[in-house]
Amino acid sequence: MELVPFRNDFVYKKQRRKAQAKKKWKQEEIAGADFETKDGFPHIFTWTVWKNGKYEDLHYIFGGTRNEPDKFLEANGNQEFPPFTVEHFCEIMFWSGKPTQGGSKKKGGKQRKRRTPQQLYFFNLQFDASAIIKTLPVPVIERLMLGEDCIYDTELDCLRLDIERVNKGKKKGWLRIDEEENTHWLEYNRYIRISYLHKKFLQFEPLNWYSDGQRWGKVSCWDIKQFLGGGSLNFNAKKHFNESKLDFSSAEMKFVRFTKSRGS
Repeated sequence: MELVPFRNDFVYKKQRRKAQAKKKWKQEEIAGADFETKDGFPHIFTWTVWKNGKYEDLHYIFGGTRNEPDKFLEANGNQEFPPFTVEHFCEIMFWSGKPTQGGSKKKGGKQRKRRTPQQLYFFNLQFDASAIIKTLPVPVIERLMLGEDCIYDTELDCLRLDIERVNKGKKKGWLRIDEEENTHWLEYNRYIRISYLHKKFLQFEPLNWYSDGQRWGKVSCWDIKQFLGGGSLNFNAKKHFNESKLDFSSAEMKFVRFTKSRGS
């Protein structure tokens, strides 16, 4: 029996897969994470890390978005907080991570100090990723929805198509290429490479970002839901940890945000 021929305009899209892991992450190298949203945008970020032999819950409240910095002012009790941006998210995780050494001595690479954020595990990453991606400019969103990586210019809030990874010649690494094919080193603390695999993986790679002489590491977000065999977050919490979600009234949630913002 003959196979049905493809249409002339058919394009086979290669499925992206990450390389198989070569090592196991330590307990302090991973964190459970979650975004509470408002109007579909990131509002409160919480993550749980293993520190000094016990779990520690951390949180961060955002005041709005890049385009509307005070969008959540009323919800935050008229207290001002920084707006959510992907670079600020990367900065939060930079300070949450631990100092490590980058580069390879075996390959003659230069050893650089950096801070490596925890690997973030979300339950139903699609929800959190949608809220994050929604804060980006439309050309970036469209490219991510096609399954393509993109370079985001945080200074101009736009997609950059003139930045490529070069692995030949004297200049190697991420470079900006002008109209005359000349290559230029990237400016510091400006560009972020974003990768997204629907329902599975979201990553932010700061290109040439440094604070206190330490390089910013990648922020990798994973979806743990695919490994649990179905069911809601509450169902799986009861099944695996004998715990359940806590229900708060609107008044209680307002009090929680108020007290957390003061570090209590």
